[in-house]
Amino acid sequence: MYLFTSFILFNRPKQWFRCTFHWICTVTNQKPFRILLVDDEPGIRKILRLFLELEGFSVFEAITANQAISVIKKEKPHLVILDVILCGQTGFDVCEWVKGSPETKDIIVFLFTALNQEHDYREGQRVGCDLYLTKPQNPKDIVEKVNEYLNIRPGSKSNPG
Repeated sequence: MYLFTSFILFNRPKQWFRCTFHWICTVTNQKPFRILLVDDEPGIRKILRLFLELEGFSVFEAITANQAISVIKKEKPHLVILDVILCGQTGFDVCEWVKGSPETKDIIVFLFTALNQEHDYREGQRVGCDLYLTKPQNPKDIVEKVNEYLNIRPGSKSNPG
C-alpha cells in the first residue's frame, strides 16, 4: 500500500489557498475483467464503454461479427455484450460459435438487441446466451447485470478471481 500526497495551490484576490489531498493506493497484479462490446452503433458503444470503464472494467470494441471473433480469440474477454443485427454474420452466429468452442464456452454472453419477438428470445436461448436484453436499456442496469454475472459485490474492485 502506498500513500501519495498532492498539494494544490490556488489564489483568490489577495488570498492563497493550499489544499492537501491524500491518496491511498494499493498495487495488485490482477487485471480487471475484460468486456467486449459488439455493436454497429457508435453511440451505444460509447455510452456503455463509459459506464463500464467507470466501474473499472477493461473494455474492447468490435463493430462486425468477424471483428468480434478476432477480439475474442486475442483478448479472451470474460463477458461479451453482443448486438444481434450485425454486418455479415449475426450476433446469434457469434454467440453460437462462442458457446460451441471448448476454449470460449465459459465466456458470458449478453445478447443486447432491438429484436424483441418471442422467436428471437428462443433463438438466443438456443445459441446459449446467458442473458437476453432488449434495447433500450439504462446503462446502469446493464452494468449491474455485468457485476451480477461476474459475481462482483457492490463496492468491491472489478478483478477476476
